[in-house]
Amino acid sequence: LKDPEGAYGKRACLTGKLTTITAVRDADASALLHFKAVLEGPGERWNLSAVGDTAELVKGSTAKFCGLAVHVRTQRADGGTLDTLDVVGMFDLPENRKR
Repeated sequence: LKDPEGAYGKRACLTGKLTTITAVRDADASALLHFKAVLEGPGERWNLSAVGDTAELVKGSTAKFCGLAVHVRTQRADGGTLDTLDVVGMFDLPENRKR
């Protein structure tokens, strides 16, 4: 977030608590496309698009996620603004390390 333009495409590994996690399916809901999630760490928030397995992860779980930074956005939060990083990748799980 220090250098948003320079962060694009760089690898990021993040650890925090999942505040949301939701499956995204195609138009007729027959195929799972990916998962959208929000991961929060101390003073930071990341918007995730996760491919691969999510195992037993649910809202409130502590998780590690690795992927590529694709976008920085400014969101309203608690009466102010917060810069958040969009990351595309996978949760760091044994099931995903086999791929």
